Amino acid sequence: MADSETSFKTLIQDLINQVTSLIRQELRLAQAESVQKVQQGLRGLVVMISGLLFVFLSLIIFTQAAVAALATGMPVWMASLLVGGGCLLAGLVVYAIGRRMISVRRLTPERTLRSLRDDKEQVMENVR
Repeated sequence: MADSETSFKTLIQDLINQVTSLIRQELRLAQAESVQKVQQGLRGLVVMISGLLFVFLSLIIFTQAAVAALATGMPVWMASLLVGGGCLLAGLVVYAIGRRMISVRRLTPERTLRSLRDDKEQVMENVR
């Protein structure tokens, strides 16, 4: 009887040690993946800001084009509008790329969540 109690206690202690170790490993994985996702998000933010800079520059150029259109003949403002339109398109494209880079779906720590689900299933099997 004493051996079975000792065996049961040993099994419980082993299970607790394994679960504790597993939780520590998962926390380390979550931390590493979170750092990676934050860095990815920051890169996307930098790209978005770059896109917004192009949009701002296009507004300046469009303003210059309106002034040129009023001050001189057709060729000057037409050229300014073309350059401004090109900057606007470039800015919108870069902004869209940056926005896609920091979407919530892309920043989700998928490996950690998958690993936690697997660990939960494994613990549940061990408990049974």
